[in-house]
Amino acid sequence: CGQCLVAHGDLPLLNQSELDHFIREHRAQTAPALSIAPDRRGTGSNMMLLPAQTEFDFCYGEDSFNIHRRNAAAAGLSTRDFKAAGSACDIDELEDLLQLLMPNWVERASSTLKYLDRSGIGLRLRAVAAGGANTDIQNREAQ
Repeated sequence: CGQCLVAHGDLPLLNQSELDHFIREHRAQTAPALSIAPDRRGTGSNMMLLPAQTEFDFCYGEDSFNIHRRNAAAAGLSTRDFKAAGSACDIDELEDLLQLLMPNWVERASSTLKYLDRSGIGLRLRAVAAGGANTDIQNREAQ
């Protein structure tokens, strides 16, 4: 029986080890299940794994984590929540990008940070993090 994995592309801290652990935990379920990894706020659905043949309604946006859990129950699936730093950190808002600048994430997000620095975005983010006024990012966020 095949499985369907949904892993969003805006998870710069997700690494192979966490993804492997997510899959192993899912495979350990004894009944058909939805394994779901929430965002750091506990409201979004950053990764999901479920039997491929399941008729399941995917929906994203506000409170998708709880909606997906309810949809799993309606489809006869048990649910298993998976929490890890890499799967919890998605890039939806300015605050999420600023989180990447934290010293504890520099090594894990090195590819993303290199891109941000090459593009000039990193410099603007650091200005925002330092309390710089009237940056392009702050102006766009206000709109």
